[in-house]
Amino acid sequence: MPMTLPTNPEPDSRPAEKDGGAESRGIKRMLARWLDAHMLEVLRGAAIGFPLRLLAAGLTFALNIVLARILGAEQAGLYYLALTVTTLSATLATLGLGSVLLRTTAAGAARGDWGSVDTAARKGTRIAFLCSVGLTVLLASTAPFLSEVVLGKAELATPLRWMALAIVPQTQLVLHVRLLRGLKKIALSQFLRNIDLPILTMVFLVALGGTYGVNGAAWSYSLACFITAALAVWMWRRMPRPASTGPGEIRLREMLSSGFPLLQSELLLINAATMLMLGAMSAPAIVAIFGAASQTAKPMRFILMAVNSIAGPKFAALHGLAEGKALGRTARGSGLLMTVVASPMLLVLILFPGWIMGLFGSGFVAGADVLRVLAIAQFIAVITGSISSLLIMSGHEKLLRNNSVAAFVLAILLNLALIPDFGAMGAAISLGTSIVFRNGLGALQVYRRLGILPFFMSAPANAGEQD
Repeated sequence: MPMTLPTNPEPDSRPAEKDGGAESRGIKRMLARWLDAHMLEVLRGAAIGFPLRLLAAGLTFALNIVLARILGAEQAGLYYLALTVTTLSATLATLGLGSVLLRTTAAGAARGDWGSVDTAARKGTRIAFLCSVGLTVLLASTAPFLSEVVLGKAELATPLRWMALAIVPQTQLVLHVRLLRGLKKIALSQFLRNIDLPILTMVFLVALGGTYGVNGAAWSYSLACFITAALAVWMWRRMPRPASTGPGEIRLREMLSSGFPLLQSELLLINAATMLMLGAMSAPAIVAIFGAASQTAKPMRFILMAVNSIAGPKFAALHGLAEGKALGRTARGSGLLMTVVASPMLLVLILFPGWIMGLFGSGFVAGADVLRVLAIAQFIAVITGSISSLLIMSGHEKLLRNNSVAAFVLAILLNLALIPDFGAMGAAISLGTSIVFRNGLGALQVYRRLGILPFFMSAPANAGEQD
C-alpha cells in the first residue's frame, strides 16, 4: 500500500488567515452593533428621505434666489420679515400639538390603538383651526402697528396683512404632516412640507412677483400654503388604517398640557428673534442678506429634520417599550448617519460662500462670512445628534423648553450687543452661539435622563446600555 507523505502548509498562511478572520469578525460585530433591526429601519427611511430632503434643499435655495432676483434686496428683506411674523403666529396656533400628535400617533399605531389616534387627530386639528383663525384676524388688524411702531418699517404693513392669510393653512399643514409621520409615511410628509410648498410658491412668485412686488410674493406664499394644506388633509383622511374600535382615551386637556411646554420652546425661536431684532435695528437690505444666508445654511437643518422624521417615531416606540439598549444604539447610529451626510455640505458652504451668495445678486456677496458662521453652527447642531427628538419622544418636553428659554435669552443679549455695530455678522454670531449653547445643554440632559450619549463616536453611557 503506497504511503502518502503529509504536505506541510506554508508557515505564514494560517496565522494570516486567523488574523484576517479575527479582523473580519471584529468588523462584523461592530456593524452588528450599529445595524440592528431598528437602525436598518432608520436607514431604509433615510434612503427615501435624504434624496427628498436634498431635493427640498435645492428647491428652497432656488426659491430664495428667484425671490431675491425678482424683488431685489429691499423688498426681499420685507418678505423675510413678514414670513417670520407669520411663521411665529402659525407656530402659536399649533398650541405645541405637532409633536404631541406625532408621538400619540406613533405610539397608538404601534399598539394598534387606532381609536386614540383618530381621537387625538380630530381634537388637535380642530382646536388649532379655531386658534389660527383668531390669530389671522389679530395679525391682520395689528399689522400697521407691528410694522411701523415695533419694526420701524411702515411699508411692511400691506404684505404682512396678505401673508397673515397663510396662518390657517400653515397650521393645518404642520399638524397633518406630523400625523402622517406618526404613521411612518415619511416620503409623503416630506413631499408635502418641503417639496410641494416651495414649488408652488416659486410658480406663483414668477407669475405675480414681477408685477406686484413683495405683495405678489406674499400672495404666492399664501396660495401655496392653502393648496398644500388641502392636499395634506385629503391625504390623511384617505390614509388606510383599521377602523377605530372606540373613541380612544385621549383628553384634549392632557394633550394641551403636554403640548404647552413644547409650544413655549417652539415659540422661542432664536432664528426668528434674531431676524426680527435685525429688522428693527437695520435696513431691509441687511435683513435680506442675513435671510439669504440663513436660508442657504438650511440644508444642514434639513439633514437633522430628515433623520428626526424617521427616528422620532422610532424613539417614541422604543422608549414606550422600555428598550433602552436599542434606543441608545439607534440614537448613536442616527448621529453617525447625519455627520456623514452633512460633512460635504459644510465643506462647500465654507469654501465657496462668496460664489454661493453671489447667486442671489451682487449685493449679497457681502454675506459670505455670515454664511460661513451659520453653516458651522448648523453643522454642530447636526453632529450632536437628535437631541430635541430624544427629549420630546421620551416625555421630557419641559427640559427642551428650559433649554429654549436659556438659548433665547442668550440670543437676545447677544443681539443687543452685536447687531448695532456688526449688523448681519453680529446676528450670525449671536444665532450660531445660541444654537451651540442649546444643543450642548440638550446633550447633557439626554445623558443624565436617558443614559445616552447621542454622538456617533461615543460608547454606551452606562451599564444599562451595554450589550
